[in-house]
Amino acid sequence: MKLITSAEMAYFRYRMSNHFCYNSQFPWSFLCLMPFTSKLNTFCYILAGLVQLINNCFEDLGLKEWTKSTIGFGADGASVNLGRRQGVASILKREVDHLIDIHCLPHRLELSMLEMQRDCKYVKEVYDILHLVWKTDHYSPKSQRELKTLGNELGLNVLKPRPVKGSRWLSHVSGALSVFIKPIKDGSISSDPAQYAAVLAHMEHLAVTSTNADVKGRAKFLEKAMKNVSLVTFCHFLSALFDVLSKLSFHFHRNDLILPPAVAHLEEAKSSISLLAKRPVRGGRLQAFLDSLSTFGSCSLFQGVTLSLFWLNCCIFYTQLNY
Repeated sequence: MKLITSAEMAYFRYRMSNHFCYNSQFPWSFLCLMPFTSKLNTFCYILAGLVQLINNCFEDLGLKEWTKSTIGFGADGASVNLGRRQGVASILKREVDHLIDIHCLPHRLELSMLEMQRDCKYVKEVYDILHLVWKTDHYSPKSQRELKTLGNELGLNVLKPRPVKGSRWLSHVSGALSVFIKPIKDGSISSDPAQYAAVLAHMEHLAVTSTNADVKGRAKFLEKAMKNVSLVTFCHFLSALFDVLSKLSFHFHRNDLILPPAVAHLEEAKSSISLLAKRPVRGGRLQAFLDSLSTFGSCSLFQGVTLSLFWLNCCIFYTQLNY
């Protein structure tokens, strides 16, 4: 029978006896790297193995009665960890009835971002466009050379489009978006060409010269979408939103974090996000873009690109996405 082997990393946070900690400075200590071997990759096998491994790790450290002093248990949201009926936390509560189980805050933030992508069509549209731009460049060395050549002609140091797919949604998408709309240093956001203008020029070139039907169709779609002022505006709004969420994620990753400050940081982030629609952050990318928008009849300018004012329609977006 094939054995399934993995490893779990465990940490514990503790307070020494008769020692009062100020400013939530409870020490963290690496407990162990738990080698985990299961005969079957089933819920019951994995659950029983994890509970036994936790107990063994504490006993190896001489803490045989660790359940008496245990207060909380934190893990990601997998059912094997935090399942209400059959999970590591629920089994531990049978011995430690006062145990507080906590879903990892950074992990919950990532899940909320994924839910936002599914529920908000405009976020999904931006995500799809960023992925298609990366895909066009990543799988074709010729496209990479052409984009670099176009950048040299414009006098720009064009960056490679970044992927949006990865284990951490927030960092991948915010990084890709930051590169996508990056302005030229000390230049005009409306008239001086930068990354966005170079990528658009590349798409216009591919839409005319490419002999691959899939690449040509993708380039035509991106050319049309990138000339929409609504897309550019929403990209800048998302950039401002990600600045707030990145700050929140940074606080959630702090080792000295305890629940009251976590709630305070969350409420601060919620207030900042609510204000974005009414009052962009002063000095931020969204405010800079709105201030620099020059409207001439039915067109606006961004990095020297003439943008149309027709609103994005999700129904006309590229539907044949080959991920």
